[in-house]
Amino acid sequence: MTGMAPAQQTTAAPPANVLELKDVTVRYGTRTVLDASLSVAPGQKVALVGPSGAGKSTVLGLSNGSVTPSTGTVTTLGTELGAATRRQLRAVRAGIGTVHQRLDLVGPLSAIHNVNAGHLGRWGLWKSLASLVRPLEGDVALAAMARLGIEELAPTRTERLSGGEQQRVALARIIVQDPALVLADEPISSLDPQRARVVMDLLAAVVADGDRSLLVSLHDFDIARSVCDRVIGLRQGHVVFDLPAGEVTDAHRDELYRLPA
Repeated sequence: MTGMAPAQQTTAAPPANVLELKDVTVRYGTRTVLDASLSVAPGQKVALVGPSGAGKSTVLGLSNGSVTPSTGTVTTLGTELGAATRRQLRAVRAGIGTVHQRLDLVGPLSAIHNVNAGHLGRWGLWKSLASLVRPLEGDVALAAMARLGIEELAPTRTERLSGGEQQRVALARIIVQDPALVLADEPISSLDPQRARVVMDLLAAVVADGDRSLLVSLHDFDIARSVCDRVIGLRQGHVVFDLPAGEVTDAHRDELYRLPA
């Protein structure tokens, strides 16, 4: 009786990056505003730090296709954006959640309407319009608001909410959308230090709860180190360092923000 060959074990391939900028440059005329390569892995929280004009917002714009690279490739959620059709680009953007400093909320609408906007990437035109009359799938929106402690604000006009409450409405919208990648552009720059910390902790919790990835631009170096897994330092469009948050030191900060001689 011949012996059976042992079964070969197969090793699963590691998951692809949710975002990859490869040899990307962005030029406006003769001025180069970005010349960099970077990536974000599934489930990672990555902070972009650096002085104003370093290229942080440009990286975020490249990530969702609103900025076109002069050279190089941008691949988001498995799709190379430069080769994507309009339909593919819409599908990619439906998988991206966005948190801006200005929040992009509609003030005259109720909080639950704004939270329900997280569905829009999946709904057709008519369903979206119908939901403006009476919120559809309201139980999903209410559950998201309850997780952030604001369910009692559902019928309140958003413009009547405090700044902190509006931040939570924007985060509840992210929960409803359930994106694979969240892009946040200076979400705490207008907040006092205590409120900034609360909002960033909430954002990190929302991202971690769904195993989502986060790419956030920040000016607060300490919050970047304490909330995110990785910190990427940008200066004049170049990556100065790309390190696990625990390896980033005050010396890195001082070098990144040093004034030119």
